[in-house]
Amino acid sequence: MKEQKEIKTQQDIDDLMQVFYGFHDSCVFSAQYQSGNFVDEENAMCFGLEENYVLEVIFHSQWQEKALVMYFVGVRQCCLAGFQKYYMNEMLDCYLKIHQDLVAGDDTPLIVWADCDGFSPKSEIARNILQEPFTSYIVASKVYWHLEEKNVDMFGRKKC
Repeated sequence: MKEQKEIKTQQDIDDLMQVFYGFHDSCVFSAQYQSGNFVDEENAMCFGLEENYVLEVIFHSQWQEKALVMYFVGVRQCCLAGFQKYYMNEMLDCYLKIHQDLVAGDDTPLIVWADCDGFSPKSEIARNILQEPFTSYIVASKVYWHLEEKNVDMFGRKKC
């Protein structure tokens, strides 16, 4: 298994931004979500714990020869922009910050990633409407990342 780096501090964010060139000229290659929720063999609904809500996102960049794999754990909200009629889904930069003021009455740190540096979590998350250009964003309790070869399919599996 690849060594995962965890984002816990601003320095961790700075290190990732340096390795992936601030997400300049990058894109979301694929995303896979798992909630941990399921229906068991007795048809009972079972709910995942915070750590079971995981979103794996693979990014490609024209500046980095390897793909960036990010694991968002404890996903609170996620919005991934799909096709846009008048805009390309190319990132020129990104927003990646640790917040402790996004949930009323709870100062638990949350990590916010968005596909543009001008993202404003409090206004964008509240707005949550379909208006181009769409902004992709993810809010999670923890984030881990590593680099891997780009020779993978859309599900992150190695190509033959």
